[in-house]
Formats: sequence, C-alpha cells, structure tokens
Amino acid sequence: VDVDFRVESNGNTHMLFVDGGNNAVGIGNNVAASMFGVGSMTIGTGASGEEAVHTVYSNSDTYGALYFADATSGTGRYQGGIDYLHSADALRFYSAAAQRMTIDSSGNVDIGATGGSTKLSVAGAVGTQNGTAASPTHTFYSDLNTGMFRAAADTLGFSTTGSERMRLD
Repeated sequence: VDVDFRVESNGNTHMLFVDGGNNAVGIGNNVAASMFGVGSMTIGTGASGEEAVHTVYSNSDTYGALYFADATSGTGRYQGGIDYLHSADALRFYSAAAQRMTIDSSGNVDIGATGGSTKLSVAGAVGTQNGTAASPTHTFYSDLNTGMFRAAADTLGFSTTGSERMRLD
C-alpha cells in the first residue's frame, strides 16, 4: 500500500509532500511528475564568512548534473544545464537541449566542437569588435597596444606601441 505524507505551513498545504504512489518528494508543491519538485528554494544564508558548498555526488561510471527544465518529459527536462561526466573528467554545458561547450580533463575548451586538442576549439565563425591601432582587438596580455584590428571593411591593421604599422587589404 502506497502512503502519501504531507506537512502544511501557513498558506501552503504542500510545504513538504511525499507521494508514495509516484515515489516523488515535493517541497512547496505537489508535482508528482518529477522525483523531487521544488517551487523555489534558497540554499545558504549569505552571511559574511559563511561558505555555501553543494556537492552533487554520482558514481564514477555516470555523471552528476544540474539541469534547467521547462517540461517534465522529453528534452524539456534538460533544456539547459551543466553536467560532469566522470569517465572523461569533462564538464559539459547545454542550451536548447544540446551540448554546446565542454571543458576536458586537460583544460581544453571546445565550443560547438568535440575532441579538440588545443586550449580553445571553436566550430563556426568567431566575431570580435573592430578595435583601433591604440587598442587592437587581438593583443597580448602584457602588451595591450600591440596586435591586430579591423582598420576598415575587408582590411586588417597591425599595430605596435599603439601606432598602426601595416595594413592588409
């Protein structure tokens, strides 16, 4: 025999709800379609000096995940999310129910691509701002006024010490 259990609070008849027939637990709702339903929840106090650490523990042959859903079935259960695939030691990011970015065990980042062996692998076009000779868009960490910029339509400019030195058109 399945038994339901409910704890009420002021103004909420289902503050804690255990649905024995559907093996579901709800906090702040009675949605039995998900194993654990939460209307809204605050974790931690935000007090100064108080850390809030939350661990998603999963077996080494599976993954741990945080998903953002807009439905309780199909791809709507994981429209957006982050998961960690233990077997590959990879952190994966999802949007529109598709994997969009991965950080692999070497720290390599793949965006729209898989299996890159460089620090950054991007499938598709990458856009940047135009920049100027004094402030090029493609530069070096310790030398911010030396680099490459878009001097004009279909024209690349190169600068050093903040002055244009060459154009390619």
